[in-house]
Amino acid sequence: MNIPERINPIGILLMLIAAVLVYGARLIVFKIFAIPEDRSEKWIILIKLTGLLIGIIGVLLAMRIL
Repeated sequence: MNIPERINPIGILLMLIAAVLVYGARLIVFKIFAIPEDRSEKWIILIKLTGLLIGIIGVLLAMRIL
């Protein structure tokens, strides 16, 4: 069994989505949601934590642990 057969492509896709959420959290909050800067910290943290959770699930799916 070679490597591409063992890696789940859905897990890789989830990891890519998580990377966009984590690294683009500030842009998402300010440009897409248009939240004022004085209330933005909690939303940035929430989006980053959501991205981390999706990333962990993606890793587990990619390695076929889940």
